[in-house]
Amino acid sequence: MPSDVAAKNAEDKKQELADQLKRSVANAYAFVVGQETTESFSAITFEELLDQQIGRIEGPGTNIRPNVLDKIKKVKNDIVSAATEIKKQPPDFFKRHDDQEDAITASVQVTEA
Repeated sequence: MPSDVAAKNAEDKKQELADQLKRSVANAYAFVVGQETTESFSAITFEELLDQQIGRIEGPGTNIRPNVLDKIKKVKNDIVSAATEIKKQPPDFFKRHDDQEDAITASVQVTEA
């Protein structure tokens, strides 16, 4: 029985050392990641962020990635064109066709023979 207690104590000490080593490594890792984050935040200024945002809004765009003002102009032109085209259509243009109600059949008079 004393050997079981001694073995348990030895195992507990081993586990405690393993936990302490894991904490030390985790603390070191957290410190390094924290420093990287701090440096990345301090590396960029508020003015740089403003310049980036202004560039995104009104800077030169491309066909694939237009700037925000170009996107707004395109949406405006599309909606004005659509409204103009809608005004040209007859009133029933947007009515859905229903075979039960919209069927045109010749009226046939049935006479008894």
